[in-house]
Amino acid sequence: MQFCILGPLDITDGERRVEIAAPKQRLLFTVLALSPGQVVSADQLMGELWGEHLPSGGLKTLHYHVSKLRDTLHPGRAPGEEGVIVTRPPGYSLMVSPEDVDAARFAREVQDARRLIEFDPGHAAARLQGALALWRGPLPAELLDAPRSGLEARRLEELRLSALEDRIGADMAAGRHVEVVPELEALVAEHPLRERLWAQYMVALYRSDRQAEALRAYQALRTHLGEEMGIEPSPDLRRLEDSILQQDPELDVPETLQRPTSLRGYELRELVGEGAFGFVWRASQVSVGREVAVKVVRPEHSNRPGSVLGFQAQAHLLASLEHPHVVPVFDFWRDPDGAYLVMPLMAGGSLETTDTTTWETSRVVETIEQIASGLAHAHRLGYVHADLHPGNVLFDAEGNAYLADFGLATNLSAGTSTPPTRYSSPEQIRGEAADPTTDVFALGRLVHRTFTGVDPGRDPLPGVRSVRPDVREAVDSVLRRATHRDAARRHRDAGDFLEDFHRALGREPVPIGEPRNPYKGLRAFTEADAADFFGRDDLVDELVGAVAERRLVAVVGPSGSGKSSLVRAGLVPGLRAGRVPGSDQWLFADLYPGADPFTALAEALRSVAIQPVPHPSRPEWDSGQVAEMVRSALPPGAELVLIVDQFEELFTICSVESERQRFMDVLLALTGDPDSPMRVVLTVRADYYGLPLEHRPFGDALRRAMVAVTPPGPEQLTRAIIGLAHSLGLRVTA
Repeated sequence: MQFCILGPLDITDGERRVEIAAPKQRLLFTVLALSPGQVVSADQLMGELWGEHLPSGGLKTLHYHVSKLRDTLHPGRAPGEEGVIVTRPPGYSLMVSPEDVDAARFAREVQDARRLIEFDPGHAAARLQGALALWRGPLPAELLDAPRSGLEARRLEELRLSALEDRIGADMAAGRHVEVVPELEALVAEHPLRERLWAQYMVALYRSDRQAEALRAYQALRTHLGEEMGIEPSPDLRRLEDSILQQDPELDVPETLQRPTSLRGYELRELVGEGAFGFVWRASQVSVGREVAVKVVRPEHSNRPGSVLGFQAQAHLLASLEHPHVVPVFDFWRDPDGAYLVMPLMAGGSLETTDTTTWETSRVVETIEQIASGLAHAHRLGYVHADLHPGNVLFDAEGNAYLADFGLATNLSAGTSTPPTRYSSPEQIRGEAADPTTDVFALGRLVHRTFTGVDPGRDPLPGVRSVRPDVREAVDSVLRRATHRDAARRHRDAGDFLEDFHRALGREPVPIGEPRNPYKGLRAFTEADAADFFGRDDLVDELVGAVAERRLVAVVGPSGSGKSSLVRAGLVPGLRAGRVPGSDQWLFADLYPGADPFTALAEALRSVAIQPVPHPSRPEWDSGQVAEMVRSALPPGAELVLIVDQFEELFTICSVESERQRFMDVLLALTGDPDSPMRVVLTVRADYYGLPLEHRPFGDALRRAMVAVTPPGPEQLTRAIIGLAHSLGLRVTA
């Protein structure tokens, strides 16, 4: 069903037009549609419908109108069947995706388009015009007069006007100043008190070589404000008049757009997409000569404390989620300007822009198997996608399907509501946490979309056999189970769904992927390998206890003893899991000292900072000032664990003795205060451990901070081998 409230109420159910005749019921429905998926109390609904003139038996009268409204929306409904208007104490809720309500789509489209203005004003103008086209007329007067919903209605009206101003501004930024002059002339007459429109009108006239008319426009506004309200134009408009008089070059059309051209060696070529959290650029990785896609998450999302906390862990997850039909992550980083993921450039577009109705059914089934197998692999490892929709299904040049953005939306929403889509489950719309059955709901609707070529608009789903009569009827049963409103009645995960899907096709279920090989050989373990890190439990416990007791910890052992693996695959996951009280909220950053330890420190801090990080080795700064700079760069209330791996590089690669001493002084200042927001964990080769001990007072603190690591012995190696085997479901015999 589609619900249009931006103008006269218009509801369609497939090809059926739904007419709500009674004015009170039209208003009741519109009030619910202003907040799709949210509960509106009975008291508020009665206040909106009748104000202070509540009829006798007001609650019963409200129940009557709700019942009649349900009959209109769902003719022939069974007794007790609620349809899209569900009873949720203390009132009612319109349980549909916001994507099905034009007002919610309008607000989302405007928000997305505004992100594009500074990068691609022409595209932004087109998106804003498309959003404005959703308005079919003014909002109903009875809605504007409602006590509480009237506020939301007037907010929508204001959003429409500001979106119109944004669209005009984007057109002007794209050089279309001549074209917008007639439109602005009409708008300033219709809205004579909106000074932004007047400013745009004056600039558009000036850029059209009509300087005198631009100045006359200012005088017309000044006269109107003086006669009507006895006030002068704003200081900004007065300054604009001066700039026009002086022919200020700043008023000229910008020659080039101010947009990023390169990021960490990736040259950005063109904008190829945008979503709820940022943009995707086609880019060139010059060092290896390949084209990639760079996903740029805007700082208003990446700098939220919750997203700072989880981004690196999430990116490590994405980088380790190896499957033939999951988009791999080549590189990732974050800084105060945003968060970044580098992935292959998928030349085949997305499912969102692909017409699958032209495909043979065999190709559709193959695509579904690819999507479901990638999701099943993630579920088997304990991960969920949480934002599955056609835009996150990408195709390579050969037409193979890949899943993208695993868990990214959940991570970046960071305590806010991820914008629901038509593929969101009922529990997601209610704001509940995602789990594998949530993904199964979205997968079922994705499968329906792949078979039919259209977004599913109704619940339960219509059968796919009307579009593809060669598909077995059992497939519709599988999709109905997958998209059941009750999560307990769905498939338990994507693997369960895929087995059921194969049976419905008349095939024998096949194993999902090859068993993975968790044995790392001589490769060091990373945080993403935590589930495969066995045999060092005692050392991990000792290290966790050391971090809990003191703010400086030194992990010391011979080369090859596993110091880095112990910290990255043992300590960090344990702290993220909350083994020290509150450590599940700590931030983590790491560095190798290299030849310039202060540059390395600045880069490490930028990965978690929400403020710009100046270079901390400024000569006029002492260690205390550097420590204060570090504190101010972190999110409010955050605690940071800084991992300085291969600390011996401070003596083997850094050649400036004064820099060595200052770096150790800074680390001591950062960890010496019991109220400091920072802990430092060093890994040091045993044969270099004596060098920092000579630098007092840092050496004294380091001596008290040591946790000794030796190479794993026979017992530890046995536990590691057997533990990995058990993780695969294998049994080891003597």
